Amino acid sequence: MATKKKQETTGKKIVVRQTRSKIGRNKEVRNTLCALGLGNIGDTCEHVASPSVLGMIRRVHSIVEVIS
Repeated sequence: MATKKKQETTGKKIVVRQTRSKIGRNKEVRNTLCALGLGNIGDTCEHVASPSVLGMIRRVHSIVEVIS
């Protein structure tokens, strides 16, 4: 039986904070915020800096800020 290899999460960690409201944004932007773990102004979430996460941040760059 094959065993699954555990994914390594040794990449650089970044903290993302939502700074503006999602009201009036299109559905794709709202879904991207949800995928990042954000929903309300002031929410923060920590992620590993992978290409997919960086692409999501680039998509909603007018609503979020990267703290570190």
